[in-house]
Amino acid sequence: MKKSELRNIIRESIKGLINEQSPCDNTMNGSCAQQWLPPTLNWPNMTNFACTGNPHYNGAMNNHWTGATSIMTQTITSTVGPSYTINPNGNYSDINNFVNSINQFSGNNIQQPQKGQLKRKLAKGYWAYCMNQACNC
Repeated sequence: MKKSELRNIIRESIKGLINEQSPCDNTMNGSCAQQWLPPTLNWPNMTNFACTGNPHYNGAMNNHWTGATSIMTQTITSTVGPSYTINPNGNYSDINNFVNSINQFSGNNIQQPQKGQLKRKLAKGYWAYCMNQACNC
């Protein structure tokens, strides 16, 4: 086998490995980001998260869900009404529907910027939960 043929085989193999998506991909191209984050989200330090160290997925999950709970506590003064839950196997559309159901059924109207903050915090929390599962943390 010629050196050039061997080089081409190696080059193609490396391309194949690069193009394979790991379930533990913490970029916007990863499966968890594709599932839970809005495509327009700008989250510069997203790739800094991992299973251990600081910041880590459990910390992100807890921080964002605590922030979402805080926003809901501050803005919702009555019962939400028919319960709409976010399916842990769902996607960003479920988060959007959940936040819109709060406005529809509770008699409250969450305004911007809280409405957008709530969606982002829930999305990041579910992304962190998904990453925690995908990476077997």
